[in-house]
Amino acid sequence: MFGFKGGIPSGSFQDWDMFVSHLESQSPYREPGSSQGYHALTYGWLVGEIIKRIDGRSVGQYFKEEIAQPLGIDFYIGLPRENFRRCADMIMMEQDSIKLPGGFLKYIPDFFLSKRIKKFKEALMSGDFEAAFEFRDEDSENFQNSEDWRIAEIPSANGHGTAKSLAKLYGILSNDCSRNGIAIMSKDTLEQTIKPHSSGPDSVLFGAGIKFGLGFELAQGISSLGNISPILNDKMFGHAGVGGAVAFGDPEQNLGYGFICNQQHKPREMYKTNNQLTKALYSII
Repeated sequence: MFGFKGGIPSGSFQDWDMFVSHLESQSPYREPGSSQGYHALTYGWLVGEIIKRIDGRSVGQYFKEEIAQPLGIDFYIGLPRENFRRCADMIMMEQDSIKLPGGFLKYIPDFFLSKRIKKFKEALMSGDFEAAFEFRDEDSENFQNSEDWRIAEIPSANGHGTAKSLAKLYGILSNDCSRNGIAIMSKDTLEQTIKPHSSGPDSVLFGAGIKFGLGFELAQGISSLGNISPILNDKMFGHAGVGGAVAFGDPEQNLGYGFICNQQHKPREMYKTNNQLTKALYSII
């Protein structure tokens, strides 16, 4: 369910039920369990609706009341209007400038290609990237700065907060999942979530051998472009964002880390800044 068949629904991003209804009425792109496809946008509605049906609260309200407020984490899923003044505008890459690499591969017979390049070609030809990262014609180039987008709860794409808040969240998770007597989850639960539950080749991310736990991207096995950190160990968990932002936890070092940027980095240099920072960090600990 990594995309919306027939296109992303038109209308307000605040209309939670519209997006959920569209997803629940469509069939999967692939037979479940047969392949891995990164759910860039849809993950938030799919998992968020489960939270809503079990708990009654929206995912943004649940996060605020159960995690952010008790632990003093300056992060929001659905940004209150009073915090708009604190929010930097996103400077997005021009959509026309985002060209998919390797288009010439479709003209090269498979028997000339290595196994890795063949997987890349298959993912490229599938069109899954375009489905997962689709844009709506009605949205402006920088719609992420609009009031509608900021207020909406899109748990997989429009969290608003500081790098310090992300580092704090992952720091708590990397220190037995609790602080000042307040627990986010049990240590045993975290151990389950950071075990590999799915691995590539990822049909959306160009055949990358990326691994996911339950809700977390895992450091080991991630391609160089989507690396959480150049310093890999089996326990690191977090996520690398499409614009170059990265946040992760490292239970072996009892460490939480966050780096965010408001200007999308160019694809070839997407994680250059983050990798320089994490290399410097790990060189002194």
